[in-house]
Amino acid sequence: MAYHKSNLDGLEKEYRWLDYYVNALKKEKLPQFFDHISQRIESLFLFLPAYVFITLLSLLIRKKSRLLQASLLRRYLQRFFYRKGIKKIFLTPPIDLQPGSLILMPRLTLPLTPLFYYQLFTTPIIIPVSEPLYHYRGVKSLIKRIAYPDGPLKQQKDHIIALLKKGYRVIVYLNPDYIDPMIHNRLYIDPLIKELISIAQETYVLNGSDLEMSPTASSESPLTVFISCKKLTTVIDPDDPDNDILSEKNKEQIADFFHYRYSEIIN
Repeated sequence: MAYHKSNLDGLEKEYRWLDYYVNALKKEKLPQFFDHISQRIESLFLFLPAYVFITLLSLLIRKKSRLLQASLLRRYLQRFFYRKGIKKIFLTPPIDLQPGSLILMPRLTLPLTPLFYYQLFTTPIIIPVSEPLYHYRGVKSLIKRIAYPDGPLKQQKDHIIALLKKGYRVIVYLNPDYIDPMIHNRLYIDPLIKELISIAQETYVLNGSDLEMSPTASSESPLTVFISCKKLTTVIDPDDPDNDILSEKNKEQIADFFHYRYSEIIN
């Protein structure tokens, strides 16, 4: 299984994680406050003028407007997470995502998770974001260029399929509800994922270990997130001719990749 040797070991590890998490939150309140102030200043004096310039430039070069704004947002997010003390190390080599690729990852409780993953890629991707963020007035025009509103897969499926068929690279959540790796050991998988896999040109799985600890990070006590991105076919059973992610053996291997003890299909 993924990382629990027994139920007792699993409970002990969960307790240690939660204890560390609570203590870290208390310890980092002041450094995080100053980090927040510095981020605000940078946004006001660096990002805002750059955004105005890119917006005006986009009026002259309309065909490049999406790429220009996506590039600006990526650079801003890279700086944003660096300021928050979240560093990254890639455990897998860079991947050239084909047009129409599907990228699978768990839906975590942290609302900024998809934005963290967005800034990892040099190739433009489409990410799911929460409804409040999708409609947030301050960055609505930028967000709508690189995102779709998160929601039940049965409601978003047709929209995601349309994006894939147009050649967009799209991140989709595996699980239908939020999950916290610190307290949950079971990964639920939406069966509609199988249909999206059959339509996508290529499917990848993406994981950032310990990202759930990002609320405890600061510039004084940074958090290192280890990034893994692999083709789905390299994670599941190579002898499975159908690449069926829902088979019993493949479900277990998916759980292992994302560091969960179990996985279960939810209908």
